[in-house]
Amino acid sequence: MEIRKFRINVRSLELASRVRSICEQYASLSPSIGDERLSSYVEKAKKLADEVILLSDCDKCVSTLAQKDKERCRSLLGVFAAADFYSLAPLVRENEAVKAICAVLGKYGRNVIHLNYTMKTGKISSLLLDLRSPSLSPVVSSLYGLEECISALEAAEADFEAESKSLVEAKAALVGKARTTEAKGALLSFVNRNVIEYLSFMLHNKEQKYEQFASIVALEVDKANALVLLRKKKGEKAVENLF
Repeated sequence: MEIRKFRINVRSLELASRVRSICEQYASLSPSIGDERLSSYVEKAKKLADEVILLSDCDKCVSTLAQKDKERCRSLLGVFAAADFYSLAPLVRENEAVKAICAVLGKYGRNVIHLNYTMKTGKISSLLLDLRSPSLSPVVSSLYGLEECISALEAAEADFEAESKSLVEAKAALVGKARTTEAKGALLSFVNRNVIEYLSFMLHNKEQKYEQFASIVALEVDKANALVLLRKKKGEKAVENLF
C-alpha cells in the first residue's frame, strides 16, 4: 500500500478537516496499535489542525464583517433616499415633518459610509438615537415608508455590531498564534513528514497492525488531493475558454 502525501496547494480548511478526521478515527484504533510515538504524532497533528480551523474562522469573520458593513451602508443610504423622495416632491417638500427629518439627516450626511468601522458605528448609532427621539416619532410615522427604512438600518447595524463582537472574541483567542497560511504550512509539513512517512516506514517493514489506519490516512489524503486536481482542471478549462 502506498500513502501519498498531501499536496502543497491543498486549501487550509480542507487539509485541517481531513487531518481532524484522521485523528478522530485513530482514537478507536490506538489501543490495538499500541504505538506511543504514532499517538504523539496524531495528538500534535490534531492540535495543529485545530489551530488552522480557528484561524480560518477568524478570517471568515473578517470577510463577513465587510459584508455586514456593506449591508448597513445600503440601509443608511435607503434612509436618505426615502427622505430625498419627500424633499424633492413639490407637494410635500415644505411640510414641517419633511424639514425636520432632512435637518437631522443633514447633520450626518451620506459621507458617513466612507468612514472607518468605528467612526461609522458611532455616527449611525447617534443618527438612530436622533431619529428615534420622542419629538421625531410622530414625524417618522407620518412619512410613509420611512419607518421601514429606519428599522432596516437598525437591524443592519445590530448585525454588524454582533459580527464585530465575534471578530474581537476570535482575535482574542488567537493572541500569539501564527497566521492561517503559516499554520497551514506547519500542519502540512508535520503530517507529511511525520505521520505519513512514519506509517509508510512501518508498512515497508510489513507491520500489519498499521494497515487499517494507513488505509484511513491514504483515503483522506486522496480525497483532499482529488479536490486540488479538480480545481486545477477547472482552471485549465476556464483558460481554454478565453481563446
